[in-house]
Amino acid sequence: MKKLLFSALAVVCLSGLSSPASAGYEHEFLNPASVTALELGTDTDSITCRVLADNVTNIRPIYIDCADFLNGGGDTITGTFTLDDGSGASPSFVFKDETDETATLSKADAGNLSVTTVAGDGLQILTGNFFIGNGTPGETINGEDLYVEGISEFDGTANFDGAVDLDGTITVGSTTLNTVPLTAQARGMFTICGDATTVNNNTVYYGASQVLTSSATAGSVVCDTTAVGNVTEATADEPVLAATAIYPLGMQCWNPDSGNTITYTLRSAAAAITPAISVSIADNILSGTTSATATTAIASGATVAVAVASTGNIGTVPFRCDISYAY
Repeated sequence: MKKLLFSALAVVCLSGLSSPASAGYEHEFLNPASVTALELGTDTDSITCRVLADNVTNIRPIYIDCADFLNGGGDTITGTFTLDDGSGASPSFVFKDETDETATLSKADAGNLSVTTVAGDGLQILTGNFFIGNGTPGETINGEDLYVEGISEFDGTANFDGAVDLDGTITVGSTTLNTVPLTAQARGMFTICGDATTVNNNTVYYGASQVLTSSATAGSVVCDTTAVGNVTEATADEPVLAATAIYPLGMQCWNPDSGNTITYTLRSAAAAITPAISVSIADNILSGTTSATATTAIASGATVAVAVASTGNIGTVPFRCDISYAY
C-alpha cells in the first residue's frame, strides 16, 4: 500500500487521483493529535483531503496532482504554497539529484533566504539576467547580465576579465581617488617663488614666477625668490599654460626658518580651488607637502597665484612652491 504523508497543514487538496480505492493509496497524517476534522470529496475522479488543525486560521487551499507528484510528472500550483511548521526557521525545500547531491532552499527565523549546495555546485542564471533592486539599469541588460541598484560589497578578491567602466569616484581604503589622474595621464609642474618680506600678519599673493633662460646647450627654468608679491590678488596672479587646462594634484613648499608659521594656498582666477590645496609650515620646519586632486580644472589661460599668510612678521624670507598637475 502506497502512502501519502501529510503534516497538519491548514488545507491540503489533492486532485487527479482516479478511483481512490483502486489507486491503492492510503492517507496517513503525521500529527493526528492536531487534526480536528477530515473531509473527503465525493467526486469519483478525484479525492479532496481537507485537514483542519486547532491553530489554523485564514485557510487557503493548495491543489496538487498526486499522480504527477509521486510519479515524477509535472503540475501547476495555482495557489500559494507555504512551508511553515510554526516554530523557528521554515522547513527546507531540498532538491536531490541521482548522485544524492542536494540544493537546499531555507529561510532562517527572522533572517535571510539561503541557497545551500555542495562546494562544486551553485546557483546558475542561464540566458536570463539577475536583478537586485527595482532601479533602472543604465546599460543594456540583454542576457546573463547582473544589475545591482545599491551597494555591492566584496570581502574577497574581485577579478574582472573585461573592461571596467567607472562613472563615479573611486575609494581605496579610506582615500577617495578622483578619476582625473586616470583619464589625464600626462604630468607637469610649475613653480611659484618669492620673497615674503611683506608678509606681516596679513596675506600676500604671488603669481607664477618661472622665467625661461637660454644657454649654449639647452633651455632652463629658473625661479625668482626675490619676486615681490601684492596684497591685491588680481594684480599678482598670472597664467601658467595659455592653451592647456590642468588639474592640480599637490604642492610642496620650502622656506628658511622664519620664527612663525607660514601657510601657502594655491588659488586660480582670484578664487579658491576645490578641494583646497594648502601647505602650512610651522616654526623651525623648513618644508611641507599636500596632495588633493582638484575636481575642477584650471582652465587654459586662467591665472594662478599662491596666497602666503602668517599671523607674525616674516621678515626677509624667500620661499618656493612646486605645484604638480595632470593634463
